[in-house]
Amino acid sequence: MEAPTPEVVFVSAVPLDADRPDGFVRRHRALVDAVAQRHRTRVVFLADDRGIAATAPPAVADVLVVPAARARTDLLTPRQSSGARLRDVRSSLLVPLTPNCAHLALGHRSVVLLEEGWERALGDPPTLRDRLVYVAERFRYRHLYRRLGRSANTVVAITERERDHFARYMPLERIAVVPYGVDLDYFRPRPPSGEFDVVVVGAVSQRRGQRIEEFVAAIQSRRPSTRIALVGHDPRESVRRLASPTVTVTGHVEDVRPYYAASKLVVVPTIIDVGVKTTLLQAWAMERAVVATPAAAGAVPNGSVLSAASAGSLADAALFLLDADQERKQRAAGGLDYVRRGHDLKVTTTALVTIIEQALGGDQ
Repeated sequence: MEAPTPEVVFVSAVPLDADRPDGFVRRHRALVDAVAQRHRTRVVFLADDRGIAATAPPAVADVLVVPAARARTDLLTPRQSSGARLRDVRSSLLVPLTPNCAHLALGHRSVVLLEEGWERALGDPPTLRDRLVYVAERFRYRHLYRRLGRSANTVVAITERERDHFARYMPLERIAVVPYGVDLDYFRPRPPSGEFDVVVVGAVSQRRGQRIEEFVAAIQSRRPSTRIALVGHDPRESVRRLASPTVTVTGHVEDVRPYYAASKLVVVPTIIDVGVKTTLLQAWAMERAVVATPAAAGAVPNGSVLSAASAGSLADAALFLLDADQERKQRAAGGLDYVRRGHDLKVTTTALVTIIEQALGGDQ
């Protein structure tokens, strides 16, 4: 028997595994689950060559995996071989959960979670070839923004700064701001174990956008005994070489919370000024003080973050807080209060559900 026409179709390139601990999956799984409690919902996953598991919250009865090679604008029409399962989607509301799925919303009723101006995250191209690729990518993204501005019911940004960026390409009234939500039941304060002085969590696989090596060199030159953990998937070779008796390079970890809990403070050394750095919010949710570059701190108007621009000043700021127990605790408490007031996943999920309800035409 054929499944009823879905009212909402979520599209993602990332599986919503229940046991995946990262904040990205937890946010989107919470949204899909909340909508599925009220509306007939389908989840479409775009699979790469390796394939992905077709997992979704239990309330979602209709899950489909589609090869990414067929992920074109007209994918969700009867013309495709998968049309027997998707032919009714034209009457549904599409909600792309990841930017690389946003083009599928063109020509449909849709709520698009663009969140950040991803083309700005490309950074400075290191070679002429990369420069040409980056120029093409930026053009592609901006062209997509303009088209979404004409077709989407609502485009969601995560900060007012990102909203203003998107407003260069689409009508301001089509853009809603919903802050990045943190699961405060999952990321919650723990007493510090003291195993590490400093932890850096995030993109250690690519050189672009992080000054990890410079920060570690700077802090070791000032205080060689500082215990540092560098946590992230597939660390690049230059990061692996930093491993020493005082520097732990973890590689992939199933759960980042023990590393936040084991540290006295968290450093966010990004130099790309886009969106909101989830590491910063997760660290505050676990009541850890944060030292961050202006690029990371600029999106969160909260005086609890200690901002420093260069690798040397990041090291100086980190050492200052390591020595100033009372100030470190005050900044950690201020960060926790900020996240609780403005980034509670329950609140942000409710806001997104409201936007979806409005696009559907009101409560049903």
